[in-house]
Amino acid sequence: MKKTKNTRVSKTEISRRLECHRETVRRYLSEPGAPLPDKRGRYDFEAARGWLQSRAPRAAASPELRREQIRLMQVQTETLKLRLAVSKREYIPLSEYQRVIAPLMSELQMLMRQKFLDELPPQYIGRNADGIRALNEKSIDEIIERFRTGILPFKPAENQGAAKP
Repeated sequence: MKKTKNTRVSKTEISRRLECHRETVRRYLSEPGAPLPDKRGRYDFEAARGWLQSRAPRAAASPELRREQIRLMQVQTETLKLRLAVSKREYIPLSEYQRVIAPLMSELQMLMRQKFLDELPPQYIGRNADGIRALNEKSIDEIIERFRTGILPFKPAENQGAAKP
């Protein structure tokens, strides 16, 4: 029974089909007991792949499986990076945002609406653009100062490790 051309391949072709380094293929096919090449230095692809799979499973894994393994490692790396960032307090948990930041932003929005929609418009009458700008800057500074000095009714929790409500 004559074998087809596609079953006998070079080491380079084996490494290309398996998407692994040529040196890996060379090293494992040089071991005692490995499939032997024909007179032209070509190997039976299935025999070579079986040998590589028994010796170096990662090298002989299908390209699809390797891509999935790489994607899994990427996801695991991303997860570890996120956990590290959270432990360094570079991220705010959603529960903390809802408990602390959302009420603050709501209060800020209310103060700004009061100031810029109710209090300031009557004071704009008769002022030029520079005068209006100065009034706005002063109002912004007042609101920021209220936050900075804690005049607002909301105060963040002192103890970061406190139990969640």
